[in-house]
Amino acid sequence: MADLWRGLPMDKTLHLRWWFVPAGDVPRGESEREDWLYHWWETIDGWIDATQREEARKTAA
Repeated sequence: MADLWRGLPMDKTLHLRWWFVPAGDVPRGESEREDWLYHWWETIDGWIDATQREEARKTAA
């Protein structure tokens, strides 16, 4: 356990974000759900990119 604790990124800032999606908003059909999931991945990737750009901007300042 001590090795695991020492391996944590204590000198880093972690940015976390949660999205809540009601179960009724998740499509039931396989194809529709796949499209929905890919859309969410794009949303999450966009958030990651924006967060990294903001951190880079702060670091450069």
